[in-house]
Amino acid sequence: MKKNSQRRPKPKLPQSPAGGPADQEGAHAGHEREERKVGIATGTHADVFDEASEQKHDKWVAIFISILAVLIAFAETGNTDTMKVAQQAGIQVNDNYAFYQAKQIRQGQLKVASDQFELKAQESPNLPEPAKKLLEAKKADYDKEIVRLEYNRKNGKKELLARAESCENLRNLALAQHPFFDYSGAILQIAIVLASASIVTGARLLLGLSGAVGVFGILLFLNGHFLVFGEPHEKQDKLHALEHALPLMHRWEAAKIARCPIE
Repeated sequence: MKKNSQRRPKPKLPQSPAGGPADQEGAHAGHEREERKVGIATGTHADVFDEASEQKHDKWVAIFISILAVLIAFAETGNTDTMKVAQQAGIQVNDNYAFYQAKQIRQGQLKVASDQFELKAQESPNLPEPAKKLLEAKKADYDKEIVRLEYNRKNGKKELLARAESCENLRNLALAQHPFFDYSGAILQIAIVLASASIVTGARLLLGLSGAVGVFGILLFLNGHFLVFGEPHEKQDKLHALEHALPLMHRWEAAKIARCPIE
């Protein structure tokens, strides 16, 4: 009589994929690429080196973006300052020209009155002596006032004209600087966008393009500050009026009168 023995199940051997060894290698390589894509370290020296290199690259890109951001802040400050200076200088130009025109009108009225006194004295040569002296005194006062309106070392017509020209030069300079600061800020912002995209995509081409755009923006910023190119079309000498009106005046006194006060 045979004894019934319990049979143990045979362990099942791992079945290889149907594709063979080549498919196994492809699957293994795809698995490694997937691990690198999600940031899982596989433990090999090559992966550690790639990860360290990528971190170093991202760090330098971050520093580059920070520098561009600082330059954008300076460009925006220059943009705001030039517009403020242009507006204030424009107000000063209008005020000085309005004051100049008022003095011109007043000077014309005094000249008409002085001519009338002279004409009256010539038409009536037999006037009493007190009346004749009164006419002469009035005419002398009017002539003196006409000269004072022309030049009085503070706010005469010549000084007002020189100050208006000075403020006009300052306004033209600020208006010439403004577009370079404005375009510089916009181009530097585009460079930051390209550098940020290079970090996300890992494309070195975008980083190189960002560097080229950033350099162009920096050049525009420097040109806006020093204004090597794009000078104002009408370039006047702010001391021109004073040098012709006041030939005996010292240059530093003329400069003091001709300056444009911008608060």
